[in-house]
Amino acid sequence: MNEQIFTILNSYTINKKTVALLPAANTEYQTIVIEVDNTFYVNKKPMQLIESACIKGGASYDGRRIAAIQQLGVYKKVPVAINTYENIYAFPTCSPTLFHCQWIFYTYIQKIEPVPKVANQSSITFTNGKQLIVNASPKTIKRQMYRTAHCIHLFSQQWRHDL
Repeated sequence: MNEQIFTILNSYTINKKTVALLPAANTEYQTIVIEVDNTFYVNKKPMQLIESACIKGGASYDGRRIAAIQQLGVYKKVPVAINTYENIYAFPTCSPTLFHCQWIFYTYIQKIEPVPKVANQSSITFTNGKQLIVNASPKTIKRQMYRTAHCIHLFSQQWRHDL
């Protein structure tokens, strides 16, 4: 039998290497964290990791979400400026209130393609060559990318004007 051995972390800090957060229905861990060169299993929900990272980045998740809503004029699947100082931005693949919501970090997306013969699924290829299948159409993922890019532009412009 080929058993996979991995370490389960009690905590994880989102950082510049974070590529995606995937929910896990497992009794031992709740999130699979994909980094550029590593994968971690964490005993916290993706939303808990997002909320903690937002606080470390200088504001609450709710504050970041409200700011994005007001700046972008979108109310659903709102991208989040997790840490504007570190240029860490992510977007949800569906409503963050749903268990199966995956968080994708904008910086590492290289390509988005439809999954052949499967409706409403996308294959995201990251800059490190890893691929991830998500339950959202390429059109939805591209719209999320556009919103996140717009968010990055708006918040980086504000940051420059404040200096």
